[in-house]
Amino acid sequence: MSADAGPASTGRVRTALAVLVFGPPAVLAALRAWLAWQDGRHPPAEAFALAPLPPPSLAALFLPWVLGAAALLLCAALLALWWRRGGARAVLRLLRAAWALAWLAGAAGLWAAHANTGALQALPEGEARVLGLRARPATLHQEAGSELVLDIVGFAGPQRVRIAHARPALWRPGERLRVRLARGRFYGLYLVGWEPQPPAPARP
Repeated sequence: MSADAGPASTGRVRTALAVLVFGPPAVLAALRAWLAWQDGRHPPAEAFALAPLPPPSLAALFLPWVLGAAALLLCAALLALWWRRGGARAVLRLLRAAWALAWLAGAAGLWAAHANTGALQALPEGEARVLGLRARPATLHQEAGSELVLDIVGFAGPQRVRIAHARPALWRPGERLRVRLARGRFYGLYLVGWEPQPPAPARP
């Protein structure tokens, strides 16, 4: 009986390990494919996320990355210390749980980002002025397009937006736009439409 239990137990462990290693990434890949299929059936309306222009200070720009790296190093040091003090099994369980939760959190974030633009709440039209712009090439995650910095009336500071069209890159700094904005279902503001305005007539 004991001789047969060993291989069976080993098989169950290997199966559980395979499910743990490949299951969460498979969930994320399947969700991504399903969302792409949904977009193919019902193309979503164009919506381009607005984000405040990063502060000019390098310290403020890189501080979140530095703090994140410091937190990861601290967690790694604490886990290594726990491992050395006899907590190898507990550390392995924690790492397995973190692995699964990281992939599932990615899947939840992917769904939330998709659903966020699925029911946009239109806002009153506004006016904006182009402060800067440049063409941006395609990347693995984004289409080629134009990156603009806009001064939108009513906003505290300049807003940056990447539009998946090449035409805005032909605009000029100082050009005025009539913009249509919308609020996401859960978070964020989006640019959903724009129309260049004729220049103001020169005063005599």
